[in-house]
Amino acid sequence: MTEGRKIDVAALKRAILENTGPGKRFSRRALSLAASEGKNPDLVRDIMSRGQDKKVTIETAAGIAVALGLPPTIFLVDSLPSPAVNRMRVIGVVAAGVWREANEWGSDEQYEVEVQPPLIPEVERFGLEVAGLSMDRIFPHGSVLECVRTYNGAGIRPVPGDLVIVQRNQGTLHETTCKRLVLREDGNYELHAESTQDEFAEPIFLGKPDENHFGDGQVEVIGIVLRSYQDHFRRRR
Repeated sequence: MTEGRKIDVAALKRAILENTGPGKRFSRRALSLAASEGKNPDLVRDIMSRGQDKKVTIETAAGIAVALGLPPTIFLVDSLPSPAVNRMRVIGVVAAGVWREANEWGSDEQYEVEVQPPLIPEVERFGLEVAGLSMDRIFPHGSVLECVRTYNGAGIRPVPGDLVIVQRNQGTLHETTCKRLVLREDGNYELHAESTQDEFAEPIFLGKPDENHFGDGQVEVIGIVLRSYQDHFRRRR
């Protein structure tokens, strides 16, 4: 039954590319003839031509699927709108003890992940990938942290107990990591790791933060962690 369905043209084109050309199962002409019962030798060429998507019919898609030995409806998808998917861009890494000239990856290294609906709808989220063991009691290596920037115009400020993204500055170099914000009895703040490794046990003193200054000018809180995600399937096609 094909009512209420449309063609996934992108998937159809991928299948054509994977199965035609030098060393592949078909030439484009041969696949065209097989899919059209010998009537149209240019069928595949027209599909792959730019701007020809509207010419792909359900019968054409089914013919190509059958010629490739696939189910005739494999390139059909429901035309009803799918639920909105929340996505977040992962822009960099948090790794204690690693100094870099930039605290964000280049655009070619960044990637998107599917996330839950926003906890704070009016604030833009960003993702950071955890590297190392400085917070491994909570966030295993490879976890993705969902974060918002502090002092962002929406009244989001760090408070005691928050998991925060911390940046240390040393000239043009930056170290970005994650810590727990703790309020001491004397009213000053410090940052605690929650790690299985003794090397991260020493707290980082911050003092008393305000909107323009957090610590001694060399350490600052730049974000608050809202949630974390773990990716158990790391392979990429």
